Amino acid sequence: MTIRLSALLAGLCLLAPIHLAYAQTSTPPEITAASAITIDAQTGRILFAKNIDEKRQVASTQKLLTGLIIAESGNLDGQVRVEATDMKIEPRNLWITTGSRYKKRALLEAMLIRSYNDVTKCLARSHAGSQAQFAKVMNAKAAQLGMTNSNFVNAHGLTEEGQYSTARDMMVLTMHAWANPEIQRIVRIRETNFKYHGGKTVPVKNSNELLFRYSECLGMKTGFTKAAGRCLVAAAQRGDRLIFSVVLGSEFDAIWDDSEQLLRWSLEQNVVDLEKYRTASVEKWGKDIAALQQRDQTERHPDDSILFVGSSSIRLWDAIARDMQPYHPIQRGFGGCTMSDVAIFADELVTPHKFRAAVVFVANDVKGNSDDKTPAEVADLFGHLHSRIRAHNPDAPVFFIGITPTPKRWAIWPKQREVNTAVRAFCQKNDETYFIGTESIYITAQGKPRSELFIEDQLHLNESGYLLWSAAIKSHLDQVFDGSGVQLAP
Repeated sequence: MTIRLSALLAGLCLLAPIHLAYAQTSTPPEITAASAITIDAQTGRILFAKNIDEKRQVASTQKLLTGLIIAESGNLDGQVRVEATDMKIEPRNLWITTGSRYKKRALLEAMLIRSYNDVTKCLARSHAGSQAQFAKVMNAKAAQLGMTNSNFVNAHGLTEEGQYSTARDMMVLTMHAWANPEIQRIVRIRETNFKYHGGKTVPVKNSNELLFRYSECLGMKTGFTKAAGRCLVAAAQRGDRLIFSVVLGSEFDAIWDDSEQLLRWSLEQNVVDLEKYRTASVEKWGKDIAALQQRDQTERHPDDSILFVGSSSIRLWDAIARDMQPYHPIQRGFGGCTMSDVAIFADELVTPHKFRAAVVFVANDVKGNSDDKTPAEVADLFGHLHSRIRAHNPDAPVFFIGITPTPKRWAIWPKQREVNTAVRAFCQKNDETYFIGTESIYITAQGKPRSELFIEDQLHLNESGYLLWSAAIKSHLDQVFDGSGVQLAP
C-alpha cells in the first residue's frame, strides 16, 4: 500500500483529544501500556490515543531512526569495517569482531530484525565518525521529520539521561520509516541468516513476537529497557486497511497483547474523512444549527428523554410530543440534511443533552443525483454519529429508522434499500444498536408506496403516517425499556 505522508502528517499534527475524524464502532481495548497511539495509514487519522505527548524513554524502537538514516545514506552494498569501539554493548550483541568487514545492508538487517547493539554502534560510528556525532545526525533528522518533542543521545536506545521521545513523535518516525522500501522490506522478515567474516553462518530470528502470533502483523521494531518498559512499533494490514501502532511503557508479555488488541480494534473502526464535507455543511446549515443551540439554552427536558436527530421528517413532526407518549422526545432535526451533515454537527446535536436513548433518521443521501453517497459511505457516516453518541452517553441505546419508501422517490427505492441494508448490518455488529425497519408499513400488498400516508409533496409523512411511524419506534423502544423506563438486559 502506498501511504500519503502529507495526509498522515496532517492527522498527527492535530492536538489531543482527537475525535472528529473517525468512528469508534466498539469500545477501545484497555491496555497496560503507559502511552500508545494508532493511526489509519490511508487517512492519517488518529484512532487511539493515550498519553501521546508524554516524554518517555523509547528503548530500541529508536533504532528505526538509526535505520532510516542508514537506509537513506545509500551504498547499502558497500563494506563497513568493525572497530574496537563498536564491540560488546549489553544486553544483545551479534559479537562482530574488530577488523571484520560486512555489507552495510547485512548490518542494517541484523539491527532491525534482532536489535543487536554492537551492530548498531558500528553503523552509527561508520556513518558519522563517532557515537556523539551520530546522535547529532539523529536529532537533525528528527527535526526534519517533524518530531518536535524528542531528543536522542545514542543510536541504540539504551537508557541515558536527556534521551526521550513521545508516542506521537514515534508515530511520525514510523510513518517515514515505513515509506522507505528498504526499511519496510527488512521489518517484515521473520528469520534470516547472518554470515560472519570468517564464513560461519548463524540464524537471526526477529525479536517481534507479533510477527509469529498475529497473521495480520507486518512487523516493525521492538524495544526494552527498565526505564522504558516494553515497547513496540507495529503495522498490520487487512485488505486495503493499513494501521500503524506505537505502544510504549508496557509490561513484560503484555506488550504483545496490548499491541495486537490495538491493531485488531483499529482495523475494525470506520474511518471517515469529514473534512471533504465540512465547508459545504457549515455554509448550508450553520444558521440552523445555531438556532438549535439557542433552543438548547431555553428548553428543559427530563434526563430520561429520547433524543431524535435527523433531517426534515424529524423537524416537521409537529405532534412528536403527543405521538411519542409516554416517552419524552428532544426534537433536533434540521432541513433536508444528509448523514454527512449530521456527522459534521454530531457534537452540537448530541452533547448538550441528557437522554436515555437516541433515535436517528436521515433519508437524503440517495436521491438519484450524481453526488449520491454509496451505502457503505452512509453506514460509515452513521458510524461516526454513533461513536459521538456513545462517547457522550456510553450506556444509551441507539436506534436508526430505516429510510421510508416514498412515492416521491419510488424510482430510487432499490438504492435506498441498499442503504438500509448497510446500516442494518452496522447495527447488528454493535451492542445496543437497533435498526427500525418501516418498509412493510408504507408499501401496499401490491408492492407500491402508500400515497395516502404522505402530504402533498409525497415525500413527507402526514398525521396518519406519523402515527404509524411513532408506533413502530415505540415498539422498538418498549423492547429495550420496561414500563418504568429501566433498560432491560440484552
